[in-house]
Amino acid sequence: MGEVKIDTVDRVAHSAPQRSPQQKNTNPQDDSDQTDKGDPAQPSQSRLTAPVEGQVGPAKPTPEHPIAEITPQHAFDTPPSRAAPPAPQVTSSSNLLVELLARTGTTLNNGLLLGSYGADGADTNAIAAKQIAPQVIVSPSQGLIVQANALGGQSFIKILHVTFSGAGNAYSLSLQGVPAGYTIEGATPNAQGVYELDLAKYRVGTTGNSFDVPIQFSLYDPNAAQPIHDTFTLQVAMGVSGSGPATIYKNPYTVVVHDAKTASDISTAQTGNNVLVLPAQGIGYQITAAGHDTITGGRNDDTIYGAGGENVFDGALGSNTLDYTKAGGAETIDAGAERSPAGPVRRTAAGTEPLSGLHLERAA
Repeated sequence: MGEVKIDTVDRVAHSAPQRSPQQKNTNPQDDSDQTDKGDPAQPSQSRLTAPVEGQVGPAKPTPEHPIAEITPQHAFDTPPSRAAPPAPQVTSSSNLLVELLARTGTTLNNGLLLGSYGADGADTNAIAAKQIAPQVIVSPSQGLIVQANALGGQSFIKILHVTFSGAGNAYSLSLQGVPAGYTIEGATPNAQGVYELDLAKYRVGTTGNSFDVPIQFSLYDPNAAQPIHDTFTLQVAMGVSGSGPATIYKNPYTVVVHDAKTASDISTAQTGNNVLVLPAQGIGYQITAAGHDTITGGRNDDTIYGAGGENVFDGALGSNTLDYTKAGGAETIDAGAERSPAGPVRRTAAGTEPLSGLHLERAA
Protein backbone atom coordinates (compact mmCIF):
# COMPACT_ATOMS: atom_id res chain seq x y z
CA MET A 1 0.00 0.00 0.00
CA GLY A 2 1.14 3.54 -0.60
CA GLU A 3 1.97 5.78 2.34
CA VAL A 4 -0.85 8.10 3.50
CA LYS A 5 0.11 11.41 5.09
CA ILE A 6 -2.29 13.09 7.50
CA ASP A 7 -2.07 16.88 7.86
CA THR A 8 -1.63 18.04 11.48
CA VAL A 9 -4.76 20.18 11.46
CA ASP A 10 -6.83 17.37 10.02
CA ARG A 11 -5.43 15.09 12.65
CA VAL A 12 -6.47 17.45 15.41
CA ALA A 13 -9.94 17.83 13.98
CA HIS A 14 -10.33 14.10 13.31
CA SER A 15 -8.03 12.69 15.92
CA ALA A 16 -7.72 9.19 17.20
CA PRO A 17 -9.03 8.43 20.67
CA GLN A 18 -7.45 10.55 23.42
CA ARG A 19 -4.41 9.24 25.25
CA SER A 20 -4.58 8.62 28.93
CA PRO A 21 -2.38 10.68 31.24
CA GLN A 22 -0.05 7.65 31.54
CA GLN A 23 0.61 7.50 27.80
CA LYS A 24 3.81 9.17 26.71
CA ASN A 25 4.24 11.13 23.53
CA THR A 26 6.98 9.54 21.46
CA ASN A 27 6.25 11.20 18.16
CA PRO A 28 8.35 14.37 17.78
CA GLN A 29 5.97 15.56 15.06
CA ASP A 30 2.92 15.32 17.30
CA ASP A 31 2.62 18.60 19.18
CA SER A 32 -0.97 18.17 20.36
CA ASP A 33 0.25 17.93 23.97
CA GLN A 34 2.53 20.93 23.55
CA THR A 35 -0.25 23.47 23.04
CA ASP A 36 0.37 25.48 26.22
CA LYS A 37 4.06 24.78 26.52
CA GLY A 38 6.80 27.11 25.44
CA ASP A 39 9.50 29.31 26.71
CA PRO A 40 8.77 29.86 30.44
CA ALA A 41 9.95 33.45 30.05
CA GLN A 42 7.28 34.18 27.44
CA PRO A 43 3.54 34.47 28.02
CA SER A 44 1.56 31.41 27.20
CA GLN A 45 -0.24 31.60 23.83
CA SER A 46 -2.98 29.00 23.72
CA ARG A 47 -4.02 27.85 20.32
CA LEU A 48 -7.76 27.78 19.60
CA THR A 49 -8.82 24.37 18.44
CA ALA A 50 -12.00 22.77 17.21
CA PRO A 51 -13.76 20.36 19.58
CA VAL A 52 -12.19 16.94 19.79
CA GLU A 53 -14.40 13.98 19.11
CA GLY A 54 -15.64 12.51 22.37
CA GLN A 55 -14.65 15.60 24.37
CA VAL A 56 -17.08 16.60 27.14
CA GLY A 57 -17.92 20.31 27.59
CA PRO A 58 -18.79 23.29 25.43
CA ALA A 59 -17.21 23.74 22.05
CA LYS A 60 -14.24 26.06 21.78
CA PRO A 61 -14.24 28.80 19.18
CA THR A 62 -11.79 28.74 16.27
CA PRO A 63 -10.69 31.72 14.16
CA GLU A 64 -12.62 30.25 11.28
CA HIS A 65 -15.77 29.44 13.31
CA PRO A 66 -16.26 31.91 16.19
CA ILE A 67 -19.18 31.29 18.53
CA ALA A 68 -21.83 33.97 18.05
CA GLU A 69 -22.88 36.00 21.10
CA ILE A 70 -26.50 35.32 22.09
CA THR A 71 -28.69 38.24 23.20
CA PRO A 72 -31.95 37.55 25.10
CA GLN A 73 -34.92 38.53 23.04
CA HIS A 74 -37.77 38.49 25.56
CA ALA A 75 -37.41 38.44 29.33
CA PHE A 76 -34.75 41.13 29.61
CA ASP A 77 -35.61 43.26 26.63
CA THR A 78 -36.07 47.00 27.35
CA PRO A 79 -39.81 47.78 27.25
CA PRO A 80 -40.87 49.99 24.40
CA SER A 81 -41.01 53.68 25.28
CA ARG A 82 -44.45 55.19 25.85
CA ALA A 83 -45.48 58.71 25.05
CA ALA A 84 -45.96 60.86 28.16
CA PRO A 85 -49.58 61.89 28.80
CA PRO A 86 -50.31 65.44 27.72
CA ALA A 87 -49.93 68.10 30.41
CA PRO A 88 -53.26 69.35 31.80
CA GLN A 89 -54.56 72.52 30.24
CA VAL A 90 -54.53 75.51 32.62
CA THR A 91 -57.38 77.98 32.25
CA SER A 92 -59.65 80.24 34.26
CA SER A 93 -63.29 79.32 34.79
CA SER A 94 -66.41 80.95 36.15
CA ASN A 95 -67.33 77.51 37.50
CA LEU A 96 -64.54 77.82 40.08
CA LEU A 97 -65.85 79.97 42.92
CA VAL A 98 -64.43 81.02 46.31
CA GLU A 99 -66.63 82.52 49.05
CA LEU A 100 -65.98 83.36 52.69
CA LEU A 101 -67.84 81.45 55.39
CA ALA A 102 -67.36 81.24 59.16
CA ARG A 103 -66.90 78.58 61.80
CA THR A 104 -69.80 78.71 64.27
CA GLY A 105 -70.86 77.31 67.63
CA THR A 106 -69.25 77.15 71.07
CA THR A 107 -66.95 74.70 72.84
CA LEU A 108 -67.10 73.92 76.57
CA ASN A 109 -64.21 72.12 78.17
CA ASN A 110 -63.23 72.01 81.85
CA GLY A 111 -65.11 75.17 82.76
CA LEU A 112 -63.86 77.17 79.74
CA LEU A 113 -66.51 78.25 77.23
CA LEU A 114 -65.05 79.37 73.89
CA GLY A 115 -66.88 81.20 71.14
CA SER A 116 -65.97 80.98 67.47
CA TYR A 117 -66.05 83.26 64.43
CA GLY A 118 -69.60 83.56 63.15
CA ALA A 119 -73.29 83.74 63.94
CA ASP A 120 -75.57 80.76 63.47
CA GLY A 121 -75.87 80.04 59.75
CA ALA A 122 -72.63 81.80 58.80
CA ASP A 123 -71.07 78.40 58.10
CA THR A 124 -73.34 77.91 55.07
CA ASN A 125 -74.55 81.38 54.05
CA ALA A 126 -71.99 83.73 52.48
CA ILE A 127 -74.09 86.90 52.31
CA ALA A 128 -72.41 89.89 53.94
CA ALA A 129 -75.12 90.50 56.53
CA LYS A 130 -74.75 86.97 57.86
CA GLN A 131 -70.95 87.09 57.89
CA ILE A 132 -70.77 90.30 59.94
CA ALA A 133 -73.59 89.39 62.35
CA PRO A 134 -72.53 88.95 66.00
CA GLN A 135 -72.24 85.51 67.52
CA VAL A 136 -74.65 84.87 70.38
CA ILE A 137 -73.07 83.11 73.38
CA VAL A 138 -75.12 82.07 76.40
CA SER A 139 -73.34 80.74 79.46
CA PRO A 140 -75.02 77.40 80.28
CA SER A 141 -74.12 77.41 83.97
CA GLN A 142 -72.65 79.61 86.65
CA GLY A 143 -68.98 79.96 87.40
CA LEU A 144 -67.63 79.60 83.86
CA ILE A 145 -64.80 81.40 82.13
CA VAL A 146 -66.24 82.70 78.86
CA GLN A 147 -63.87 83.77 76.09
CA ALA A 148 -65.71 85.09 73.05
CA ASN A 149 -62.87 84.80 70.55
CA ALA A 150 -61.25 81.37 70.82
CA LEU A 151 -57.89 82.85 69.76
CA GLY A 152 -57.94 85.49 72.49
CA GLY A 153 -58.78 88.42 70.24
CA GLN A 154 -55.38 88.43 68.54
CA SER A 155 -56.26 86.35 65.49
CA PHE A 156 -59.33 85.26 63.58
CA ILE A 157 -60.33 82.43 61.25
CA LYS A 158 -62.47 82.58 58.12
CA ILE A 159 -63.37 79.68 55.83
CA LEU A 160 -62.41 79.71 52.15
CA HIS A 161 -65.36 77.85 50.64
CA VAL A 162 -64.08 76.57 47.28
CA THR A 163 -66.50 74.98 44.83
CA PHE A 164 -66.41 73.79 41.22
CA SER A 165 -69.82 73.58 39.54
CA GLY A 166 -68.74 72.21 36.15
CA ALA A 167 -68.49 68.62 34.93
CA GLY A 168 -65.77 66.31 36.22
CA ASN A 169 -64.20 65.36 39.54
CA ALA A 170 -61.58 67.32 41.46
CA TYR A 171 -58.23 65.56 41.83
CA SER A 172 -56.14 68.44 43.23
CA LEU A 173 -56.55 71.77 45.03
CA SER A 174 -53.81 74.31 45.69
CA LEU A 175 -53.43 77.84 47.07
CA GLN A 176 -50.61 80.15 46.03
CA GLY A 177 -49.80 83.64 47.30
CA VAL A 178 -50.62 83.19 51.00
CA PRO A 179 -48.34 85.75 52.70
CA ALA A 180 -46.21 85.26 55.79
CA GLY A 181 -48.29 85.76 58.91
CA TYR A 182 -51.27 83.92 57.40
CA THR A 183 -51.73 80.19 57.83
CA ILE A 184 -53.89 77.50 56.27
CA GLU A 185 -55.13 75.34 59.10
CA GLY A 186 -53.94 71.74 58.77
CA ALA A 187 -51.56 72.36 55.85
CA THR A 188 -47.93 73.37 55.22
CA PRO A 189 -46.64 75.17 52.11
CA ASN A 190 -44.02 73.50 49.92
CA ALA A 191 -40.64 75.02 49.05
CA GLN A 192 -42.30 77.25 46.45
CA GLY A 193 -44.82 78.57 48.99
CA VAL A 194 -47.74 76.65 47.48
CA TYR A 195 -50.27 74.86 49.67
CA GLU A 196 -51.06 71.51 48.05
CA LEU A 197 -54.18 70.50 49.96
CA ASP A 198 -55.40 67.04 50.94
CA LEU A 199 -58.83 66.81 49.32
CA ALA A 200 -60.13 64.28 51.85
CA LYS A 201 -59.28 66.61 54.75
CA TYR A 202 -61.13 69.67 53.41
CA ARG A 203 -63.94 68.16 51.35
CA VAL A 204 -67.48 69.07 52.37
CA GLY A 205 -69.19 65.70 52.80
CA THR A 206 -67.72 62.52 51.36
CA THR A 207 -68.09 63.31 47.66
CA GLY A 208 -68.42 66.34 45.42
CA ASN A 209 -66.31 69.33 44.47
CA SER A 210 -66.84 71.59 47.52
CA PHE A 211 -64.08 72.24 50.04
CA ASP A 212 -63.84 74.32 53.24
CA VAL A 213 -60.32 75.63 53.89
CA PRO A 214 -59.71 77.63 57.13
CA ILE A 215 -57.39 80.64 56.84
CA GLN A 216 -56.07 82.32 59.99
CA PHE A 217 -54.94 85.95 60.08
CA SER A 218 -54.01 88.64 62.61
CA LEU A 219 -56.47 91.28 63.78
CA TYR A 220 -55.87 95.05 63.74
CA ASP A 221 -57.03 98.08 65.66
CA PRO A 222 -59.49 100.13 63.61
CA ASN A 223 -58.14 103.04 61.61
CA ALA A 224 -60.71 105.38 60.10
CA ALA A 225 -58.08 107.11 57.95
CA GLN A 226 -56.72 103.83 56.55
CA PRO A 227 -59.37 101.11 56.91
CA ILE A 228 -57.50 98.70 54.61
CA HIS A 229 -54.70 97.07 56.59
CA ASP A 230 -53.45 94.48 54.11
CA THR A 231 -54.11 93.18 50.61
CA PHE A 232 -52.72 90.33 48.49
CA THR A 233 -53.57 88.15 45.48
CA LEU A 234 -54.54 84.55 46.15
CA GLN A 235 -54.29 82.05 43.29
CA VAL A 236 -56.76 79.20 43.67
CA ALA A 237 -56.24 76.19 41.37
CA MET A 238 -58.32 73.02 41.12
CA GLY A 239 -57.42 70.06 38.92
CA VAL A 240 -60.50 68.41 37.39
CA SER A 241 -60.68 65.19 35.37
CA GLY A 242 -63.58 63.67 33.50
CA SER A 243 -64.37 62.11 30.15
CA GLY A 244 -62.03 64.55 28.37
CA PRO A 245 -58.46 65.67 29.06
CA ALA A 246 -57.61 66.75 32.61
CA THR A 247 -57.81 70.50 33.19
CA ILE A 248 -56.50 72.80 35.92
CA TYR A 249 -58.87 75.68 36.57
CA LYS A 250 -57.08 78.63 38.15
CA ASN A 251 -58.60 81.93 39.27
CA PRO A 252 -57.00 84.91 41.05
CA TYR A 253 -58.71 86.53 44.05
CA THR A 254 -57.86 89.83 45.71
CA VAL A 255 -57.90 89.45 49.49
CA VAL A 256 -58.38 92.60 51.57
CA VAL A 257 -58.17 92.97 55.36
CA HIS A 258 -60.65 95.79 56.00
CA ASP A 259 -62.18 97.46 59.06
CA ALA A 260 -65.65 95.95 59.23
CA LYS A 261 -68.63 96.78 61.40
CA THR A 262 -71.48 96.61 58.89
CA ALA A 263 -72.40 94.41 55.95
CA SER A 264 -71.41 97.09 53.45
CA ASP A 265 -67.84 96.98 54.79
CA ILE A 266 -67.37 93.41 53.61
CA SER A 267 -69.76 93.26 50.67
CA THR A 268 -68.11 92.29 47.37
CA ALA A 269 -70.55 94.72 45.71
CA GLN A 270 -68.58 97.47 47.41
CA THR A 271 -65.16 96.27 46.28
CA GLY A 272 -65.68 94.49 42.96
CA ASN A 273 -65.67 90.92 41.67
CA ASN A 274 -63.34 88.19 42.94
CA VAL A 275 -62.60 90.15 46.12
CA LEU A 276 -62.56 88.47 49.53
CA VAL A 277 -62.82 90.82 52.54
CA LEU A 278 -61.42 89.64 55.88
CA PRO A 279 -62.78 91.62 58.88
CA ALA A 280 -59.83 93.43 60.49
CA GLN A 281 -61.41 93.29 63.97
CA GLY A 282 -63.29 90.02 63.57
CA ILE A 283 -66.96 90.15 64.54
CA GLY A 284 -68.89 91.33 67.58
CA TYR A 285 -70.37 89.07 70.28
CA GLN A 286 -73.53 89.07 72.36
CA ILE A 287 -72.73 87.28 75.61
CA THR A 288 -75.17 86.44 78.40
CA ALA A 289 -73.76 85.58 81.81
CA ALA A 290 -75.29 82.93 84.06
CA GLY A 291 -73.86 84.37 87.26
CA HIS A 292 -70.43 84.21 88.85
CA ASP A 293 -68.87 84.08 85.38
CA THR A 294 -65.69 85.67 84.07
CA ILE A 295 -66.42 87.02 80.59
CA THR A 296 -64.02 88.45 77.97
CA GLY A 297 -65.29 89.94 74.74
CA GLY A 298 -63.61 90.13 71.35
CA ARG A 299 -61.88 92.86 69.37
CA ASN A 300 -65.00 94.27 67.72
CA ASP A 301 -68.09 95.80 69.36
CA ASP A 302 -69.66 93.48 71.95
CA THR A 303 -72.75 93.48 74.13
CA ILE A 304 -72.55 91.70 77.49
CA TYR A 305 -75.74 90.91 79.38
CA GLY A 306 -75.33 90.80 83.14
CA ALA A 307 -77.15 88.39 85.42
CA GLY A 308 -77.36 87.55 89.10
CA GLY A 309 -74.36 86.83 91.24
CA GLU A 310 -70.96 88.42 90.96
CA ASN A 311 -69.32 88.36 87.54
CA VAL A 312 -66.14 89.75 86.03
CA PHE A 313 -66.74 91.52 82.73
CA ASP A 314 -64.04 92.58 80.28
CA GLY A 315 -65.26 93.94 76.99
CA ALA A 316 -61.67 93.92 75.63
CA LEU A 317 -61.31 96.18 72.57
CA GLY A 318 -64.00 97.86 70.53
CA SER A 319 -66.99 99.91 71.67
CA ASN A 320 -68.77 97.57 74.07
CA THR A 321 -72.10 97.69 75.88
CA LEU A 322 -73.06 96.28 79.27
CA ASP A 323 -76.77 95.50 79.47
CA TYR A 324 -78.54 94.56 82.71
CA THR A 325 -82.03 94.31 81.29
CA LYS A 326 -81.91 90.55 81.86
CA ALA A 327 -80.82 90.88 85.49
CA GLY A 328 -84.40 91.22 86.77
CA GLY A 329 -83.88 94.25 88.99
CA ALA A 330 -82.30 97.67 89.44
CA GLU A 331 -78.54 97.90 89.19
CA THR A 332 -76.10 100.45 90.59
CA ILE A 333 -72.99 101.30 88.57
CA ASP A 334 -70.28 103.33 90.33
CA ALA A 335 -68.17 105.17 87.79
CA GLY A 336 -66.74 107.55 90.40
CA ALA A 337 -63.88 107.37 92.85
CA GLU A 338 -64.61 103.88 94.18
CA ARG A 339 -63.63 101.67 91.31
CA SER A 340 -61.51 98.61 90.75
CA PRO A 341 -58.04 99.06 89.23
CA ALA A 342 -59.42 97.73 85.94
CA GLY A 343 -62.25 100.30 85.77
CA PRO A 344 -65.74 100.95 87.10
CA VAL A 345 -67.61 98.50 89.32
CA ARG A 346 -71.16 97.24 89.75
CA ARG A 347 -72.30 97.34 93.38
CA THR A 348 -74.12 94.26 94.67
CA ALA A 349 -75.31 93.11 98.07
CA ALA A 350 -72.33 90.80 98.26
CA GLY A 351 -69.75 93.32 97.15
CA THR A 352 -68.56 94.77 93.85
CA GLU A 353 -68.42 93.45 90.28
CA PRO A 354 -65.40 94.64 88.27
CA LEU A 355 -66.13 96.11 84.86
CA SER A 356 -63.53 96.89 82.20
CA GLY A 357 -63.39 97.57 78.51
CA LEU A 358 -66.98 98.80 78.62
CA HIS A 359 -68.61 102.00 77.51
CA LEU A 360 -70.81 103.54 80.24
CA GLU A 361 -73.33 106.26 79.62
CA ARG A 362 -75.21 108.26 82.25
CA ALA A 363 -78.97 108.20 82.08
CA ALA A 364 -80.62 111.60 81.78
